[in-house]
Amino acid sequence: MCIDADCQCACDERFAAYVQDVLNHVKAKDMHKQISDELLDHLWSAQEEAVGSGFSALEAAESSMKQMGPAKQLADTFNLIHRHRWPWEIWGLVAVWIMIYLIAFISHELSVNSLTSSYEGEYSFIASRIFYLGMGLLIFTAAILIHYRRWLHGGVWLYVLVLGLFLLGKISSMGGNMIGSRSYLAGLGGAIDIGALSPFVFLLAFLLTVHHIGTLNVLRHRMLLFIMGFTPIFIYVYEYRMYQLLFYLLGMAGLLLLLKRYKLMLYGMISLCIGGGVVLSTNYELLNYITRRLEGWPAPIFDPSLDYGYRAIREALTSAGWWGEGIGSLLPVPHTISDNLSVFVVHTFGWSAGLLMLVVMGMLIYGLHRAALAVPHRLGRLIMQLVPMLLSIKILIYLCGIIGIIPLNGAGLPMLGAGGHSENIGWLFMFGVFSSVYIRKDIIPLLQDDSAPIK
Repeated sequence: MCIDADCQCACDERFAAYVQDVLNHVKAKDMHKQISDELLDHLWSAQEEAVGSGFSALEAAESSMKQMGPAKQLADTFNLIHRHRWPWEIWGLVAVWIMIYLIAFISHELSVNSLTSSYEGEYSFIASRIFYLGMGLLIFTAAILIHYRRWLHGGVWLYVLVLGLFLLGKISSMGGNMIGSRSYLAGLGGAIDIGALSPFVFLLAFLLTVHHIGTLNVLRHRMLLFIMGFTPIFIYVYEYRMYQLLFYLLGMAGLLLLLKRYKLMLYGMISLCIGGGVVLSTNYELLNYITRRLEGWPAPIFDPSLDYGYRAIREALTSAGWWGEGIGSLLPVPHTISDNLSVFVVHTFGWSAGLLMLVVMGMLIYGLHRAALAVPHRLGRLIMQLVPMLLSIKILIYLCGIIGIIPLNGAGLPMLGAGGHSENIGWLFMFGVFSSVYIRKDIIPLLQDDSAPIK
């Protein structure tokens, strides 16, 4: 049955008023357009079906709205679907891991292994670490409060911000005696190591830029990605940051796999090999440094007795027992406050503590990955997948280093190793960004640029 134009116009006005009444009670403002389109489509379909059954157009319109139910009741249903989701499980596991970090660190500083004389006493050193942990929690909170879609066009600016902090840290640390004159920003009770927290921000900025770079032509597109991808490598090589370099390279490889940018990954590997050869051929100090690390690397694998560090770690782990040696037992392992803090935990509290750490971290990585897969928006899902991937890389580097598979000391478990409070700030920032996506995953419409493949 054909519907008169004027009659249909009147029906459309009634539909629009009904839909607007529903939207007035829906809290997720970003979902209004999608909900409006969905409701109108259902109303028109129901009206057409009713007209085909012999109803007039106005009667069919009233019938279709009655079938949908009262506007307030329908809005309550949408509010149950499109609402903030709080990742209590993830936050609980993060809180447990922070408690493990605090117990490990404070126990170390109260044990006979403490070396805090240069920090004006153990309690001032503990207060300093707790202060920076509080700073990290503030950054975590700020990252949650910021709507993650505000980062969409801020990848380059976020990248430039980190480079600016590197430059500022380099200026403030001039005159230092550290290898490579590393970049630190002096703060209350200590200093923030820009290099330790930079890989997280560099990788996030690269992901954001790749996702929203389509407005540039192909040449500028490739040049920008090339510059953003390789600048951190030059910085880490210049400052002799071998751990950050490996962490960044593995993180970039994993990110490109997530993005399915296989050609870009291949070009990057070729460029890295060529560029690395040129740098090593012109920088004899760096070449000698890497050569020394590589020459001393394989020996402990075949004969652990040749290396004191590996032998001491192995003996400490095997002799700990289920309940450990206690904080009064001296652990003859170097760098217990940084690289080998987890070894100290096992030595002091036993294999049960080590098993607890592995279980909590495994649950955290699994929970993060499962939550990421539940997000329908491509960009949000990629941001969330970045976090468990980086945690896995960190653990892989540590395990490979502690048993001698790679020529690095391992750098510790997440928040329990090298980088100290500076790297912890980076981890808490990433947990905050992850939470920002998760909280809003059901109140953001599935936009076309999120559902389409990344070019």
